[in-house]
Amino acid sequence: MRLHEATEYEARPIRAALVERQPELLDILEADARLQVSSFSGLPALLETAQQPDFELIVVRQSYPDQFPPADVERLIVRFPLARIICAFETLCLADGRRREIWPLAVRVPSWGLPERLEREVAVLRKSAASLPLTATREEIVRFDSSLPCLAPDDQLPGGLIYSGDPIWAETLRCLLAEWTGRDWQITAEPGELPKDDSLRCIIDVDPLSGKLQRRLHELLHSRSDNGSEAQGVILVTSFPWKTKRFLAASECKAAVVDRLNLARIVSPIETLTR
Repeated sequence: MRLHEATEYEARPIRAALVERQPELLDILEADARLQVSSFSGLPALLETAQQPDFELIVVRQSYPDQFPPADVERLIVRFPLARIICAFETLCLADGRRREIWPLAVRVPSWGLPERLEREVAVLRKSAASLPLTATREEIVRFDSSLPCLAPDDQLPGGLIYSGDPIWAETLRCLLAEWTGRDWQITAEPGELPKDDSLRCIIDVDPLSGKLQRRLHELLHSRSDNGSEAQGVILVTSFPWKTKRFLAASECKAAVVDRLNLARIVSPIETLTR
């Protein structure tokens, strides 16, 4: 491929299909200027309407177990053999990969992990990353979803502080951040050691959200926000986002909230940590 052809290829919108229309999911896809999105009410509508198998990316929303017949899923894979497929499933479908395998494990991602998987699949389609095969093992899937972007030296992030009562989780995250940023990250389990100024980036595991931690968080978040804006340089990590968001609302604070098991989401967004 010649250089001008590669540039033209990267500038061309990716033809994407969304199955099972849902406002939030549609907003995510349509807001991405790299995608040219067509939406369909279900798999039969996609399979019967599309005249040519030319979709490069297909995103399917699964709301409940056994929503899609195995025959339709197989037809989809056969009809679009070169497309990158993502099945974004909701909470009710968490056990599907253990009890049934209607969808290949390689295409299944929880709905909260869609933005990260979408970035990786776009990179695959832009020929800047290796693809994940449909027959990938669980180990290969974890490695693919945990892959980190490479940073140029000038883009390296500063170090920071990880607060958590879970030493194994904290050490795992510290190693990932140290490898990615090239900086040292400290760990503490004492709320009183959270910085009183904005000199350090903070990743705070708020499970459990004790009274002592709530008081310290209230001070920290207010000191790092301006006129009700989101606190700068702070990520709150939790297994109970609804509980954390309720605390933020009661405290009249705003902060980034991320699922604590979604390490890729914590580690990868440069803009979140450098604000």
